[in-house]
Parts: sequence; structure tokens; C-alpha cells
Amino acid sequence: MLDAQPSAHPLVGRDDELMVLERALGAAVEGQPQLVVVEGAAGIGKSALLRAFARSVADRVTVLRASGDEGEQHLDFGLIEQLHADGEASDVPVMTMFGRSGPRPDPLDVGADLVRVATEASAFLPVVAIIDDAQWADQASIQALTYALRRFRNQRLVVVIAGRPDVSALAPLTRLCQDERGRCLPLGGLAAPQLDALLRTARGISIGERAAQRLFDHTLSLIHI
Repeated sequence: MLDAQPSAHPLVGRDDELMVLERALGAAVEGQPQLVVVEGAAGIGKSALLRAFARSVADRVTVLRASGDEGEQHLDFGLIEQLHADGEASDVPVMTMFGRSGPRPDPLDVGADLVRVATEASAFLPVVAIIDDAQWADQASIQALTYALRRFRNQRLVVVIAGRPDVSALAPLTRLCQDERGRCLPLGGLAAPQLDALLRTARGISIGERAAQRLFDHTLSLIHI
């Protein structure tokens, strides 16, 4: 799950991406539910972006968090259970989402409950649901989320999902980005000046423009290996 504690230093070089997320929230506050799928390679900074966005809006919205885990990919509704637990901790009305006992719930029924819960919860405060490491999400959660996302109409809701690109299991979510209420947000590496600024902020050192460019070129080559 995403760490709710502030990082040791502020986010550097992601102002444009944060603005995209802020605009999505602005539309959601007006009753236009939004989906943003953040795509990027491992280690590119997806989690840091999600943490920064969550911190920036925490005093204005209800934030629900979940994350995929490679060891829990076959745990049905693992992501939904995390959102459920976060909702209970935030006093979101989630009591009838789905039961833990009895036969396996149908993903469509769970998706319908997500729509109802989002409708009830967002009537009090806008809701920001943040899902990280979606490349390891369980398929039942993806099915339920996709069903719900297709049926959101006027909930004050933003769903931000971060994962690696070209993951076939996430195709139903990325296809939703073709809708006017969905957007894919590719996350690339920091440019050389941003790398220098990051080192100054995090370590108190400056390596200069040429060294920063060499570092940028090196890390870019590693990403494409």
C-alpha cells in the first residue's frame, strides 16, 4: 500500500503530471468522474507521483489507497479489499460491499457495489481512489473496477491507477482512456536539469549540466535494456 507519510524531500520535475491530476480532480468536483492511468517503467517515479498527489489533496477529499502485489495476483478482490479497508478507516459507508464468507462474489456484483459506495461517499466529500502497481492486480478486482468505471456518471470521484506499460491484464482499463473521462498519462524519465535539481534537493549536491546529461543518458539506456 502507498506510504501515507511525507517523503524526505519534495517531488521534483513532475509539475505537469501533477497538474493533469489536479485538473482531473477539478472536473470530478463538478460531478464528472475521472480515470487517469499512469504508465511508466519500473523505478521511473510512479509511486512518488501518486504519494505527492495524495498528500496535496488529503485535506480536501477522501483518499482511498490500494496496491498490487506480485505474490497476491491470484487473491480474488485483493485490491477491492484494500479499498474497502481504507474506506472503513475513513468512515466511508462500505458495510455492504461484499462478504468474505460464502461463495466467491461475482465481479459484476462487486462492481455494482463500487458504484453505489462511490455515489454515497462522494456525496459528502470528493473521493480520490489511488491504485499503485496495477501490473500485479488480481483479475477479479480489474473486472469489478472496469465494470464500475463504465457506469460512473456524476460521482465526485477520481480513480488514479499506476502500472507498467503494455500489460495485457490492464487492457480493459487502458481502453477506457479513450473516453472523454479517461486519460493515459505516460511517465518518462527526468530531464537533465531536473536530475540536477533532484540531487540538490535530496542530497544537497549539484553535479552540473553536463554530468546531469550523462546521468540522464545512462539511466535512459538502462530503462530500454
